[in-house]
Amino acid sequence: MNTLEIPGYSVKRTLGKGGMATVYLAEQTKFERDVALKVMAPALSADAGFRERFLREAKIVAKISHPNIVAVYDVNEVNDVYYIAMEFHPGGDLKARMRGGLTVREALQITKDMARALDFAHSKGYLHRDIKPDNILFRADGSAVLTDFGIAKATEGDANLTQMGMVAGTPKYMSPEQARGQSLDADSDLYSLGVVLFEMLTGRLPFEATDPIALGILHMNAPVPRLEGRIAHFQPLIDRLLAKQAAQRPQSGAQVIREIEALEKGFDFDATAEGPAQSNTVLRPMARKPAAAPAPAATTGSDDATVLTPSAAGNPAVVPPPATAAPLSRKGRIAAAVALVAVLGSGGGWWWQQNAEAEARIQQIGVELAAANAAFSRNALTAPTDDNALLHYRRVLALEPTHPEASAGLQKIVAALQMQASGALAVGRIAEAEQLLEQARTVAPDSQVVTALQQAIADAKAAAVARDTEAARVAEVERTAAEKVAAAEKLAQFASVRQERRAAIREAVREQVAAPAPAPVPAGPDALARLRIGGMLGSARRALDDGDTATAIQRYEQVLRIDPDNREARDGLRQARAR
Repeated sequence: MNTLEIPGYSVKRTLGKGGMATVYLAEQTKFERDVALKVMAPALSADAGFRERFLREAKIVAKISHPNIVAVYDVNEVNDVYYIAMEFHPGGDLKARMRGGLTVREALQITKDMARALDFAHSKGYLHRDIKPDNILFRADGSAVLTDFGIAKATEGDANLTQMGMVAGTPKYMSPEQARGQSLDADSDLYSLGVVLFEMLTGRLPFEATDPIALGILHMNAPVPRLEGRIAHFQPLIDRLLAKQAAQRPQSGAQVIREIEALEKGFDFDATAEGPAQSNTVLRPMARKPAAAPAPAATTGSDDATVLTPSAAGNPAVVPPPATAAPLSRKGRIAAAVALVAVLGSGGGWWWQQNAEAEARIQQIGVELAAANAAFSRNALTAPTDDNALLHYRRVLALEPTHPEASAGLQKIVAALQMQASGALAVGRIAEAEQLLEQARTVAPDSQVVTALQQAIADAKAAAVARDTEAARVAEVERTAAEKVAAAEKLAQFASVRQERRAAIREAVREQVAAPAPAPVPAGPDALARLRIGGMLGSARRALDDGDTATAIQRYEQVLRIDPDNREARDGLRQARAR
């Protein structure tokens, strides 16, 4: 029987339970209506950060009322119990519905409903950051509703609830930029919606791996998978939604709807021979390991969820930590030791010493784990040397080599370093990525993540060298072209000067020929004068033969000015004047 009591609500049963909250089906007695009552885990209510994250969901949804977004009726706190009363959706969630199979028409309609919800939320300045089947619920009429804005973020003026290098969301559905821990825009939510659409059409995820880090790398680098059969008709939409570069994706939910409707016109739904796509992949959250020592307000998560989503199937979105036997109190241990001494005699002294040493080791492990988690939360992964997460996790492993939380902590450090390095590579900071790689190598030198990151850095270096080589080649081509242009300009300038000189010479000759002859030289013409006389006499004869007496007279007179005694000129002049 449920003992939870909240004034104004009658709790009926538990719908789901996670690490951060439990969701109950309850009746809001004042209105006699069923609601989903989301109640924060008592262990977290003392932490201001978790309270903010829990209550901000109600504040966000209250600002973005929309038919395809879950409605919030009430948010309050009673006796340190924080709760949100939300619209109850008897149709369950998409994760459960996919197990029964979906038709292509249903998958597209659900996608359009979610695109409408995201388009409205984005227009109000909010990113959801956790689009996945668990967070898509159904009303009784079959319409899809988006829920769980627990890690939503305002695009402007909102404090980031995640630490630098940490990633909020679900790895299976994260966009490449979200996996890198970079700043996000609306197209990141649309990428996640594209993953959900691919899963609805095919019954499987586009990218699958055994751990979140490898999964993030696939989202960042692996090619978009191909649709087969008749649904290959929708491959262009999948390619756009799952584009690695955000700018290549649709930029709004409204644009997604338009592209779906355009593709629907060319698809014969009635001729689809295949039945509903059956899901071959049952998504299960990663089981969480219990903490080695209890710590107030400490939380654990899974790779499948960051906050709880109600499920009609009753499956928790986040598996709670398995129950562990309560340890004996100190008084109980002493009583047990005394009894054992009574039975074993002198051997009991050795057992008591061993028990005291074990207790001290457990206490030391608890101290180191708390220090490691605190260092991790402030991003002190491998530095400073005297207080970092790696140092404290290794101290735990020195005390207990197979300690699960410390081993997982090392993997978390490698994951954080890999995400930071990928982010650095994305903006061309190769040296920074290499430094992060060296840090990751000191944590887990044989890790596949380290190997993959090393290859990514090598590829980035090769690409940088290729870019530099190409830039040098282009510069050389431009330099050679400039030199050729300069040479051609000089050649053209020289030709122009040469042409101008020739023109000047021709003009000088014409002026000299047309100019009056100089006064006769008494001593008679010299060789140059005789040459000119011969030319002018020839010109006069031709002019006379052609009937051009004026020219003939002019030439004969020019000859006589040079050589007054020239007989041919005197005779020719008389003939020309006589005509």
